[in-house]
Amino acid sequence: MPGVIATLFALPKMRDYHYCILLDRDARIAPRYPSGEGEVLWLQLEDGRLVGQNVFREAGALDRTLKAANR
Repeated sequence: MPGVIATLFALPKMRDYHYCILLDRDARIAPRYPSGEGEVLWLQLEDGRLVGQNVFREAGALDRTLKAANR
């Protein structure tokens, strides 16, 4: 996503989420884990340790998972 779009729209909206998000702006973490174009890589951490990994290809599946995590 272009930096201007992220700064003006995406990042302010993310601040209102009821769950934590880590943005890998410098691509230091995500390249270690496989995912493809148009996919969302979900890395679940507990106390800084990786405990789960999912790749979402469909917005509906990601939305359901986010809603379940928000409970």
